[in-house]
Amino acid sequence: MATDAEILRLLKELKENIQNFELISKKYPPGHQHYKQNLKKLKLKIRGICIKLEITKKTEILKELNNFLSIFLSKEKPSKGDCEELIGDIDRKIQDIELNIEQNFLEERIYDKGSRFDFHIDIKDIIKATKRELFIIEPYVEDHLLEITLKGADNSLNIRVITNSNNMKFSGNFIKLGRMFKGQQKGTFEVRESLYIHDRGIFIDSNEGWVMGQSIKDGAKNKPTYLIKLRNPNKLREIYEGMWKSSKKIV
Repeated sequence: MATDAEILRLLKELKENIQNFELISKKYPPGHQHYKQNLKKLKLKIRGICIKLEITKKTEILKELNNFLSIFLSKEKPSKGDCEELIGDIDRKIQDIELNIEQNFLEERIYDKGSRFDFHIDIKDIIKATKRELFIIEPYVEDHLLEITLKGADNSLNIRVITNSNNMKFSGNFIKLGRMFKGQQKGTFEVRESLYIHDRGIFIDSNEGWVMGQSIKDGAKNKPTYLIKLRNPNKLREIYEGMWKSSKKIV
């Protein structure tokens, strides 16, 4: 069965085709050759996309789509209003799917040993989804966090990292690189250390958070691990916010 992301792509493709025809219909009247040719092309594209949607086996989406697509396809001379109505119907389905994707974004991931790249990609996806603030809890910080994990992150983000004081002797050039990283951030970047940091977590903006079983750098390298989205991230976040206030700033 296709993913919601694949369904979303097909719906957006469908919407774009209808919008293009709508522009043609503004230039040429229904009896014009260009109008007829483009309407024929549009109907072929709609049927092609419908076939692709059939393959996805998303029956609940297909049932609703078929209702308004069949009406549109039956019209010999669809008007501007017909196009707008169909686009509105497709937009509502797009919004439903986008909301579903957002609500189910990285709910739970289990990684077998040797799945280090998959783990890395999911962490990067969380960072890409961040709009304003990123708060990382990581007992062991190394160059990897800056050079690989945070590389390419939106530089307008406000980023905080809290780590374990006892492990800073293993941090390599992290502090030096952290200052360089901070120097080119449009947003803020701050790192603090505390004796009480043991577990790992990531919180983004004000409403989402994940916990993980291993370090960001070596997760799923030699042992299995997990990445789980918290249903109520604020409870754990409040604990780490308290640690943050009493911790020592190092970058």
